[in-house]
Amino acid sequence: MTTGALISILVAWLLAIASPGPDLVQLLRVGAVRRNGVACALGIMSGNLLWILASMLGLSALVDAVPGVLTALFLVGGCFLAWMGQGALRGGLAARRKDAARAAASPPGGRTPPCRTRRPPCSPRR
Repeated sequence: MTTGALISILVAWLLAIASPGPDLVQLLRVGAVRRNGVACALGIMSGNLLWILASMLGLSALVDAVPGVLTALFLVGGCFLAWMGQGALRGGLAARRKDAARAAASPPGGRTPPCRTRRPPCSPRR
């Protein structure tokens, strides 16, 4: 594998790690106490570093042995991203439909009329 290809894969890994995800949620949850947040961040960073190095070494060995694997990885990754995008679009459209149905079912002005019930005659007023 060429150096340019390794660098491009490394940049893709770094962008994936920099994007918000479960790591960020964990840091926000634990980060209320500064000491715990720093320890959590260091653990996540070291785990990600080991994961990137191990996968880069294994991936480069696999691509060197079978060059068509890189093309297959690109195609599978592209299909996965398209599938995730389609799911996000469907979820957003479903939420819009639900909001539109809720708005159509509510009375004009968006407010429900106040409940007009009478108190029983024996109840004391305070």
